[in-house]
Amino acid sequence: MRARVNRGRWSRIVVSALLVGLTVVPTLPAIGQETIRILPLGDSITEGKKGDATYRYFLWHHLLNAGHDVDFVGSMNGVKGTGVPKYPDFDQDHEGHSGWTANQMAKYAKTFAQQASAQIVLVHLGTNDVLKGQTNASTRSDLETVISQLRLANPQMVILLAEIIPIAGKEAQVQELNALIRSLATETNTTSSSVIAVDHYTDFNANTDLYDGIHPSESGYDKIADRWFDVLGGLLGEVSSPTTVTLTEPTAGASFPSGSSILLKASVGGEQLVTKVVFLADGVPVGEDTTSPYEFSWSGASDGQLALNADAHEQGSAIVSSPAVSITVGNPPVSSEVLVVVGDPANIGSGEARVIERLAFLGFTVAVADDKGITAGAASGKVLVMISASVDSGKIGTTFTGTALPVIALAGELFDDLGMTGAASGVDYGETAGTDKRKTLVITASTHPLASGLSGTVTVSDPASKFMWGLPASSAALVATLENDPAKYAVFGYESGTAMVSGFAPARRVGLFLHEKTASTLTAAGWSIFDSAVQWATGG
Repeated sequence: MRARVNRGRWSRIVVSALLVGLTVVPTLPAIGQETIRILPLGDSITEGKKGDATYRYFLWHHLLNAGHDVDFVGSMNGVKGTGVPKYPDFDQDHEGHSGWTANQMAKYAKTFAQQASAQIVLVHLGTNDVLKGQTNASTRSDLETVISQLRLANPQMVILLAEIIPIAGKEAQVQELNALIRSLATETNTTSSSVIAVDHYTDFNANTDLYDGIHPSESGYDKIADRWFDVLGGLLGEVSSPTTVTLTEPTAGASFPSGSSILLKASVGGEQLVTKVVFLADGVPVGEDTTSPYEFSWSGASDGQLALNADAHEQGSAIVSSPAVSITVGNPPVSSEVLVVVGDPANIGSGEARVIERLAFLGFTVAVADDKGITAGAASGKVLVMISASVDSGKIGTTFTGTALPVIALAGELFDDLGMTGAASGVDYGETAGTDKRKTLVITASTHPLASGLSGTVTVSDPASKFMWGLPASSAALVATLENDPAKYAVFGYESGTAMVSGFAPARRVGLFLHEKTASTLTAAGWSIFDSAVQWATGG
C-alpha cells in the first residue's frame, strides 16, 4: 500500500559522509518508477506482535513526513497472528516471519522479492541464529545466500543489511556476527546492486530498548527506524517542499450580512510552480487569482452556511486543496431536514425505509435524493447528510467531502472519498464479506456520546447482518469495533476541524456500520447508537 504523499524521485547520488557502521554508498542505478517499493524482511523484530509499535510504524512516518513516495510491500500484513499493532495508521505490508533464521529466509527470499517487485530490501536477520546456537560463520554464509537470492529477483536490488540489535547475555557473539555482516556488505556491494550495512547495535540499550532481552520495546523500535531512515533518506534524495495552501480569509465561523462582498484570501507555500488559485464555495468555483497574494472579492453569496476552500493548481495537472472553512451568510432558515442519498429512490430497501422512519421519529423531515447526478447543492438548507450503503460510490465520489454540513456515511466505500480512511478496499475500509454476518460490536470508548452510554460487547443486530467498517486516523473518536476484529471500527467520528486521514473535517463526520439492510434487523441497542450518531452529528 503506497503512501498518499507528494512524489519524490529516485536520485543518482554518492553519499560522501560515512554514517555510523556504514560503507560508502556507490552511485545508484536510476529507477523508472516514482513510487519506491520497500520490502521489510526479517524475523519477529520485523513482524512484531499484538500491541507492538513495530519499527515499520516509525519508519513509515519518517518517510511520509520527509515527503518520500514509498510503498511498503510483502505478503504479510499487520503483526503476528490475529493481533494488531499498537499504532495502526501506517502501511503494514512486510515480510517478517517470527522465529526464522537466515537459512530459512534464504529459501524464500527470491520468491518474496519477486512477488513484491521490491526495489529496496531491509534485512534484519541473525537473532534467531544466535539464539539457536548456530555459528556466526554459518550465519554469514546464509546471509550471503539471502543477498544472492534477492538479486535473482532484481539484479539492481538495493539491500540494507542490519547489524543486529543486542541480545541480553550474548553481546560478544552478536558483536562478532555484526563484524562479519559489515565485511559481508563490503564484499558483496556492487555498483549495480548496493549492499549497505546499517548499524542497529551501537547505542541500543539492552536494558531499556528490549522488553525481554530479545525483542525491542517501543524505544527500541524507534531507534531501529531512525537507523533505517538515516540511510534511506540519503538513498531517496531530497524532496522539494510540497505545495501547501491555506484559506486565510475569512476565518472559520465568520458571519456576513446578506449581499455582502466577501474577501477571499489564500496563502500558498512550497517550491512547486503554482499557476493559479481557485476559490470555491460548497465545491463550486466562485473566482480565481493567478498571482500572489492570491485573493478574490466575492459578491452574491446566498444566505446559508457555506464551506469555503481554495485549490492551488500546480503547473501540469496537480491540484492541492486547502482545509475547508465554514462561514454563515445572512440568517439561514432554521432547518430540521436531513438529506438521505440512496441508490434508487423508486425502490427504497427495507433497511433504508427504517432509517427514514427513524429520522422522522427523531423529529426530522427527510429529503431523499438519487445518487445519479447528485451535486453538493442538494445539501443546501439541510441540517445533515446521510449516505446509504445502497449508493454507487463512483457516482458520489467526493461530492460531499467539502460540505460544511455534518455527514453520516453508511456506505463504507465512501469512507476514503470523504477523507475518513485510507483508500485501500479491504484494508482501510470494507464490509463483512459473504457469510460473515454479525450481531455484536465491542464498545471501545464508552464515555463518548456516539457510544450512547453502552459498554462492553453489545448486540446491535438480531438476526445477524453484514456490517460496514473502516480504519480511521487516531485523531478520530474510535467508539466501537467488530467483535474479534479490533482494528476494524464500526462506529467512529471526527469532530469539526479535526485532521482526518486525508484533509480536515469541515463539519462533524461519522462512519456507521449499517449495511444496506442492517437497519431492518437493529436491536434497541443498535437504534440507540444510530440515534446518538444523528444527535452528535447535528450538534447534540
